Formats: sequence, structure tokens, C-alpha cells
Amino acid sequence: MYYAMSRMTRLDVKWARYHRQTAEFASTQHANPYFELIAAADAPIYLQAGQERIVLRAGEIMLLSPWESHRGWKPEASEGGFFWVQFSADPPLAPIDLTSAAPPRESSPPGRFDLRVPEALAPEEPLLLPKQALAVGRYALLGLFERLVEELERGQGYYRFRAGMLLEAMLEQLASELLGRERKESPLPPAYIAYRGLVSHLDNNYRRPLTGDMLEAELGLNYRYLCAIFKKYGGMTIFDYVQRLRIQQAKHLLQATQEPIHRIAADVGLDDPYHFARLFKKLTGETPTVCRNNASRETP
Repeated sequence: MYYAMSRMTRLDVKWARYHRQTAEFASTQHANPYFELIAAADAPIYLQAGQERIVLRAGEIMLLSPWESHRGWKPEASEGGFFWVQFSADPPLAPIDLTSAAPPRESSPPGRFDLRVPEALAPEEPLLLPKQALAVGRYALLGLFERLVEELERGQGYYRFRAGMLLEAMLEQLASELLGRERKESPLPPAYIAYRGLVSHLDNNYRRPLTGDMLEAELGLNYRYLCAIFKKYGGMTIFDYVQRLRIQQAKHLLQATQEPIHRIAADVGLDDPYHFARLFKKLTGETPTVCRNNASRETP
């Protein structure tokens, strides 16, 4: 049993505490409207979830769904303690069965969402979380739990924000360990590293003239190779990307300043106002003048 969590999920810690294993824990049935993450800190923890009786070893976790009933099942057990965190998730974690689904795998290099243009938004890549697992980084995980409990007990400053970040770190660790057990992550290929360097260079230099010879001299790589890796990972040509960056900057200047249109065109590296206007219309669907006028009408 596993859970899929969207990378856009908003987590809110509702409650967290360190508990000792007691007879009272075994005699009381628990269920609440939040997700719950339980982690055994030391000694075996005897936990019953639904009808299943589980023994959690030190460093082992159990992730429970909202309203999933649970309690201890060994009243005579009086040793050992565990961390207990309740949290909401929006959108919620979705239970999945990996026996009939694809196993977790590492994402392909992000590529498109390294680009600074709106059409290159990152695709949804959910984290896969185990319902029950023994943490490889046991001490690191328990350390995060301890810090989370301390934050809520102190309740100072932006403690709820920090609590959410600590919970995110816990879930990321569990997801990464699950991924590592299923498939070892391979290092990024040299071509992708070169692509990232090229993107960074373009992002910082798109306003000035850029030629193949200049890129070869500045990056120390063959221009045809640069074109090939950019197309592979970015899904567009270097030229198209530079033009989109220029128009994106021009649109901001049209809406935020009263700079003449011909000067804005030159500022973003497009000296020909006629060519600038045609390209702007092609990429945005409106002329520079209409863009500026619309922005003026929307300003209170």
C-alpha cells in the first residue's frame, strides 16, 4: 500500500507529540479526520490499524488515512515511545496499489521546466510514499520529528510555517528512500548538465545579440551540439527561446512603464520596431499598443 502526493500539496500540521507506549494507548480506539504519521522512536511499538496488528521497529513509520482507526494491541507493553503527527493535505494523498501500477521510478531530467517561459511549466510528478517502512536514515528522520514537536510546543513566531517545512522534509525523505529501494538514481547525463549551463547563459544574455560563433566561444561547445541538446531537453530551438524571453520582458515593460515602444524593442534586443511588433503579435496575440492600452485600463 502506498500514497501518491502531488508536489503542489499544501500540508498543515494540526498536532504533534511524543508518546510513551502505555496500557491506555492499547485500550483506546483512535480515529480523526486527518492523515497521521507515526514513527517508532525506540523499542517495538505494537500498533493495530483496522484489523491488522503491526510491530513497528525503532525508526519504522506508519502512515494512516483520515478516519482510519488504530490503537495499541499489547496492554502489557510498557516500554518504548513514538512520535505521532496529524496533518491535513490539500489536495489529499491518494492511496494506490503498486501491485497493479507502475513501480516508482526516477523522473526524466526536467528539461522544459528549466526554461523561464510560461509554456514551459513543469508537469505533475507526484511523490510516492510508503504506508509502512523502516527509514534508512532513521536518526535524521527522528530528528525532524523531534524538531517538529519542539516547534509546536514553543509556538513562537512563524512556527506553523516551520512545522509544515519539517513535515515536508520528512515526507521527502520517505519518498526518496522508497525510490532508492526500487531503483538507484543515476547521475545526470553530461548532455543535460551542458543544457542547464546553456539555459543559464541564455537567461542572462538574451538582450544582446547572440550568434552561433559567440555561443561556441563563450560556452566552449560546438554550436550544432548546443542546438541538439536544447531541442532535446527544451522542446524548442535556441532562437525560439531567446525570442520568447525578449517578448516576455517587453510585455512587462509595456505594462509597467511609459517607455516608448521603439525603445523597449531596442532594450530587449530587437532593434527593428516593425519586426518587434510582428513578433509580439505572433507570440502574445495582440500588438504592443493594445497590450499597453489594456494594461492602462486595468490599472485603478
